[in-house]
This record gives sequence, structure tokens and C-alpha cells, in this order.
Amino acid sequence: MCSLLQRMRSVVVILILFFGASSLSHAQTLGGSAVFQFLKLPSSALQSATGRLNVSLSAPDVGATLINPALLHDELHGTVGASFLNLFGAGRALHAAGVNKLTRWKATSVAGVTFVDYGQVPQTDAAGNELGTFSAREYALQAGFSKSYKERWYYGGTLKFAGAQYGRFSSFGLMADVGLRYSDTVHGLQAGFVMRNAGAQLRRFETASEELPFEVVAGVTKKLEKAPLAFSLTGQYLHRLRVSYPDSLTAAGRSTVSLGRELFNHLIVATHVYISSQIQVHAGYNALRAFELRNNNFGSGLNGFSGGLLVQLKAVQIQYASTWYNRRPTNQVSLNVQLARPGTSGL
Repeated sequence: MCSLLQRMRSVVVILILFFGASSLSHAQTLGGSAVFQFLKLPSSALQSATGRLNVSLSAPDVGATLINPALLHDELHGTVGASFLNLFGAGRALHAAGVNKLTRWKATSVAGVTFVDYGQVPQTDAAGNELGTFSAREYALQAGFSKSYKERWYYGGTLKFAGAQYGRFSSFGLMADVGLRYSDTVHGLQAGFVMRNAGAQLRRFETASEELPFEVVAGVTKKLEKAPLAFSLTGQYLHRLRVSYPDSLTAAGRSTVSLGRELFNHLIVATHVYISSQIQVHAGYNALRAFELRNNNFGSGLNGFSGGLLVQLKAVQIQYASTWYNRRPTNQVSLNVQLARPGTSGL
């Protein structure tokens, strides 16, 4: 009983600390003005295929644990994963992580790295005259853990160090995530909650401090009992009501956004099709992304939609995802390899 109370007290303290850290942050502005925006990139092709992020779907995916640490579980022990995402222009993003079971502490840990390289960017003056080029890079190191509470609850936390360098300007900060997960395998129901990127900017680009990409995300996944299907509903940016940037050039000619549309833009919906034990198909729709990419000059087309394939071999898993942005998609490929046999002990 005392051990149970201690665990519950620890969870409550963690939540209070992170909510306090987030409340000390500046009010979040619209239009992507926060620093370290690369932390919002999907860390695996499976996450990308389901609409950017999914905090409730429990799958053998190392990259998902970088989004919600509560998605860590013992079955991922000894698994390493890497993900490659092509961005627009010369931009490239790489995620890599490994999972280990901490037998002594009855927990599971993950360590990961993110590196984004935008290549050589033209340097210009105020008049637009090119003065040369400069390199632009972003990176993050993170470590997290997860523990179970009774049979269906999991909680976890992640500590991350993030930095960015654009030519002679650089910045870095220290942030943390805290996540919860509920898993009812009997009824095929899963739910997840995570607060991401709460912390502080330790070094500024210049004298003014920038905001951090803090966000609160919650979701639920339900698997059908008599069909190889599952559906996910995820709410993004739940710490604020207004998430849409009203721009008369891109938002269907409106300078304001209705309350109904604001609520809808919080949603990400996804479908999971389990063709066999080795093959899965995933598809998602991100309402906010579709809204932000809408343009008066041409239809929204496939904006907001994403899809992908997961192939599970004996000890190797291959993921592929494609996400549509107006005239062309971005592609992401992930590879997970299980180096340790299932059931083996960790540290």
C-alpha cells in the first residue's frame, strides 16, 4: 500500500511540475513563430502516416516513444530504429533511437537523437542581394522512461536537449515531456495523453527570448472486435482554443476563423487496416494542416491526407509514409530492428 501511494505521489508531483513549467512559458502565438519547430516533425513513418502524431496507438514502433514516452513497453526491449524524412528543398531529417528494459527498476527506457539539415541557404541583405550562403542545422538529444501502474496504466517522462544553428546564430534549450497511456487489450481500447516540450530556452539567438513549441495532445484508438480495423481520434494543441492562422490569401479568403472550424482544426483522424500479421496499412487526416495549406488559387486537393505501409518481418520492421503538401508529397522511411530476443532481461 505504501509503495502504491509513493507511485501515485510521484506521478502527481511530475504532473504539477510540468504544468507549472508550461504555465511559465510565454503565450503561444500562431503561424509557427516558436523556436525549435523541428520537434514537431513525425519521428517515424507510422506517426507520419497517421497524421503527424498518434499518442494512443501502441505498436512495435521505436519512433512513437519519442512522441509519447508512455508508449514504451517491454516488448520493445533491444529494438533500435531509424527514420529518414525528406523535407522541401535540400532539407533532410533523421531520427534514431534505441529501447532497453530496466529490469532492476521495472521500467523501460529509450534514448534517441534527431538531426535536421537544411543544407546551404542563400544569405541576402535587406534588399534581397545575395551575399553568399550559410548552413542551417537543428538537433535534439533525448532520454525517457516508462513504468506500468497495475495492469492497464502506463506513465513516462522524457528529458531532451535541443539546439539550432543558422549561420552565426545559435540557440539551445532544455525541455521535457510527460505522458500517460491506458491500454485495455480485452476490449481493444487504448488512450494516450502527453504534454510535450515544456521547459526553457537556455541560449537565445539574440537578446529577445523565443517561445517553445509546447503542446498538449490526447487521443484514443479503438480496434474492432470482428474486423481487422482500428480507428484513432487525436486532439492536438489542446492547451489553446485558437490554433488557426487567419490569412485572406490562404484561408479561403477569410480574415477570421469560426469557432466550429477552430474546434475541427484540433482533430487528427486515422484508420488502421491489419491485412495480416505482417502487413498493415495506415491513413490519416490532419484538419489543421489541410486548413493551413488551403489556397484561393487552386483546390486543397489531398492537403491534410497521409498514408503509409508497415511490413513486419521476423526481426525487422519496415515503414513507409507519404504526406501531401499542395503540389507534392513528402516521404518518410523507417526501419526497426530487434536485436534482443523477446523475453530476455535488460539492465
